Amino acid sequence: MKRADKAIPSGLGRWIRMLGTISNANIGRWHPSASLSITAGFCQILSATVILWGPTALGATNGDHLSQAHVLLCDDVRHALVDNADMRVAKTLAFGNNAHFRASGSSEECTSLAALMKFTGSRVLITATTDPAESGFDQGAHLSAYFFRESGNALRLVTVKRDFADGNRSWGNAGDIDAAHFGTDDGMMVNGGTSQQGYSNDLTDFYAFRDAGIVSLGMVPTGWSNSGAEEDNSKAVTITGTVETGLPQPDRVRVTYTRSAGGANNQSSVAIWRSQEGKFILEAGSLPEEIITGFELAADIVAKNGTPIAAADAAPPKN
Repeated sequence: MKRADKAIPSGLGRWIRMLGTISNANIGRWHPSASLSITAGFCQILSATVILWGPTALGATNGDHLSQAHVLLCDDVRHALVDNADMRVAKTLAFGNNAHFRASGSSEECTSLAALMKFTGSRVLITATTDPAESGFDQGAHLSAYFFRESGNALRLVTVKRDFADGNRSWGNAGDIDAAHFGTDDGMMVNGGTSQQGYSNDLTDFYAFRDAGIVSLGMVPTGWSNSGAEEDNSKAVTITGTVETGLPQPDRVRVTYTRSAGGANNQSSVAIWRSQEGKFILEAGSLPEEIITGFELAADIVAKNGTPIAAADAAPPKN
């Protein structure tokens, strides 16, 4: 997904170029007799690196080196690779010859290729690793990210963020993953949810690629339904949300909720959500009542329900 304004470099591209500059620093010629000035320069580089990989970046201290550890691929990866040449290239760059398919009937943890996103000058492979257990409703998936930089007609693996978050669906499913934009930063959104006793809740988690890491912006409710719990179709309600990122003001997302009930005409409402300290709060707009009660939204969100949307937030996204 490319920005309309090509004069502004990709946020992820700048992020990866910064990593490449640090990783390519020539410190191999240092020796014990080096001058104090060289030693001081090295310490400055080391200090800068520590700052860049600070605590604001999720997964920043968890296996960020580029070693290609042994990995067992889930069986669904075979199908993902058949007609997708880009995914095959990304898989080879990420794992080399250290990837093998899990044996049939095995309960070992395995890794799926959940998404491959393309940004200006770079790509991101998202993998989902399940826990070592039999598949079940409460089985989760741990997400990892492999960042590649385009160099001519080739790709180069730049960095890895392992286990930066968990998927938001059951049965070990990572959820549907799409590229997203927040101000000058690239990122992604993970769409998922749960269904139980005839009721379903859909939600989207948002992540920005910034501060040399992956920053969680929070979760937004995007859908609800009671259609599986109502025998009377006239009482069945389904709400679906359409998400837009890349709004003029950073760290905001716009969700258009469409409510269908009992065969009546669909009703739409628009809400603006703003990320604040890793949690989304309602900035303006209107939410369907079922979203408020189904997700047990906080009082401060309910109080903002119905607030007029500012012209800047109503403008088309820049994606």
